[in-house]
Amino acid sequence: MVEFTIMVLARAPHAERANTDQTIRKRTITMNIRPMALCCALAAAAAAAPALASDFNSRPILPLALASEATMTAVATCERNGYAVTATIVDANGQVRSVAKADLAGPHTVDSSRQKAYTAVSLGPTFDVATTGEVAAKAAASPTGPALAAVPGFLLFAGGIVIKSGDIILGGIGVGGAGNGDKDQICARAALDRIADRLK
Repeated sequence: MVEFTIMVLARAPHAERANTDQTIRKRTITMNIRPMALCCALAAAAAAAPALASDFNSRPILPLALASEATMTAVATCERNGYAVTATIVDANGQVRSVAKADLAGPHTVDSSRQKAYTAVSLGPTFDVATTGEVAAKAAASPTGPALAAVPGFLLFAGGIVIKSGDIILGGIGVGGAGNGDKDQICARAALDRIADRLK
């Protein structure tokens, strides 16, 4: 590419030759520096990649098998108590990990359970609480409560619980359909108690 530029500028009038030579030198230096900087950046990224991959792989996650067991446990617990519910678990990023819906649970319970799980993992750490019931109480006493209640995806109602491994947040579970948030939360708690010893 540099040689092509020199050939083109070499056809310029003799009076401009001094300026064009200086231009060539500047362009050549610029083009030489940029590849070197790029190579250094790529080399640094390549050196850091194994460490980043190791850090990512070492993060605790909620295995799908445990998430599925927990949602099924929540639904079964509520069914034994006479309630048809849906249970949803989201990961630490708020993405759905597992959903279990009782045969007779209403269609709205799919959304309410997901919103409770999402609210738990999003606002639980913000208010330093473990349940959406506590989040709702904190929000009600806060000037920002109405604004939080209006955020798409949030449901400030009991029935959601933060899922942790030690101090690390793995996700959230939400249950909807029992007709009362406290009853939903009982089923969510039973689900987490079922898998608690395996949340490592």
